[in-house]
Amino acid sequence: MNYFESVGVELASAIDRATIEQSSISLETYVERLKEIEEAFVSKVLGDSTMRIEVLRRVAEAVFLAHLAKKATPELCESRFHGLRELGFSSRDRELTYHIIYSRHCLLTNNISTGIAVLEPLVHELGESGFVNTNEITGSDVVIAAELLSELRHRRGLL
Repeated sequence: MNYFESVGVELASAIDRATIEQSSISLETYVERLKEIEEAFVSKVLGDSTMRIEVLRRVAEAVFLAHLAKKATPELCESRFHGLRELGFSSRDRELTYHIIYSRHCLLTNNISTGIAVLEPLVHELGESGFVNTNEITGSDVVIAAELLSELRHRRGLL
């Protein structure tokens, strides 16, 4: 295992340890801990911009998921999701996964229009682009996203 791989494993472990404590601390405290982890690991990979962005992504993912778990306001959840999108995703699979997570959250919180706006372009793009059944994304991933999009559209019609 090279240095950057070991840093990645250490980062995952640090985030996991912080996440275990998440249920017993406030969202603000958890985010502070994650930001401390981010600072520590960014300093370890200063010379590698790819690793730096991966550290930022992993911490942003944990922060986003924490906002959902702690039932933060829709505005904060949306802000955290957009922060993730700005950082980009390391793979199309991760991109689809986080779009599904956020869109499902939107469905559960009756933020239907936002869920559709988030998921619809990606489902269309993936269906048209040939990413289905590649090493990155399986057809079942796209089917899950398409079914969720259908449910969001159905709910929009009922509201």
